[in-house]
Amino acid sequence: MATRLLLDYPIFSLGINNDFIIVSGGGGGKEYGIEDKLDVYKREIGNKFTFLYTWDKAPGILECLQYSASQNLWIGYLNKKCHVFRIGNHSINEHCVINSDETLSCCKFGGDEVIITGNDKGLVSIYMLRKYGKNVVKLCDLKEHDKAINDVALSSNKCISSCGNGKLCLWDTLNGELLHKKEIYYEGKKTICRFLKFYDVDKFGELFISLNCGNKGPTVIFVLHIYKIGKQFIISTIKSAVIAPNPCSAIAYKSKYGLAVGYSSGDIAIICNKSWKVKNTRQVHQLPVTGIDFTNGDNVVSGGIDFLFTVTNMKTSVSWWLTLAIASLFVLLMAIFFNTTRSSSII
Repeated sequence: MATRLLLDYPIFSLGINNDFIIVSGGGGGKEYGIEDKLDVYKREIGNKFTFLYTWDKAPGILECLQYSASQNLWIGYLNKKCHVFRIGNHSINEHCVINSDETLSCCKFGGDEVIITGNDKGLVSIYMLRKYGKNVVKLCDLKEHDKAINDVALSSNKCISSCGNGKLCLWDTLNGELLHKKEIYYEGKKTICRFLKFYDVDKFGELFISLNCGNKGPTVIFVLHIYKIGKQFIISTIKSAVIAPNPCSAIAYKSKYGLAVGYSSGDIAIICNKSWKVKNTRQVHQLPVTGIDFTNGDNVVSGGIDFLFTVTNMKTSVSWWLTLAIASLFVLLMAIFFNTTRSSSII
């Protein structure tokens, strides 16, 4: 079962918390025929959602929408600005705007008070939100990449970043030092990391996943380990596996649910936590998935370029399998009956 809504614009990003789902998309403005919008929906019981309002002061299409529960703030970027805002039942209030000299390519909350941005020139910047005085303060710039930043992730005082030429960097966020850099290969070919996520620690170091793909696929998941030998940091690959033939286009991770992945084909999938095996896959959209997240363990909210906004139940029920088995048995019996009848008539 799914709760589906066909909007009047293509969706480029969505975000979710316990109270709201926000959707951002459009087609370049009214002069191009499709107005840029950011719509707010109220979450209801049973994975339903009710439209509340459109943010009338939205700057345009905000990408990388994300919520921080500790700060009760949302972020999203457009061009050279990262917007930090708070959502209520009747309106959105902008908390602050982080300005960049170059066009941004990603933004993330990196912890309780930290925001990370990456731009199309390869610069990663880390900021801290302040409760008093100036709303945000830059902590450091991380300079090593020479292509647009694809994704960033933060764990304690370490940051990992990836860019369009396949380079993966590990940073010390306290002093901006580059600790290690790496290129990831699969079956002898260099791969491009699209998405990064820290997920665990052990007695030796930290673990993270990287979803890598080219423009045509496939999507390969890498499980990587950060550890230290003497004074040198190392990133080693623990395992890797192809999880889909198509490029990944959106992800969300929840430790108790696993990894939700959207693909350019319109498929969405759940990947089991820590084993990183595909649990199930559904064809939901007709065009690339641009936003995805969990509503609970079995239900995934997603949006796509096909204008579709939906909550999909990813669990294959016993009753569905029973119905399929009965239908298959019926078809088999009918085939046997007709073959027997035909043979009798020939005799």
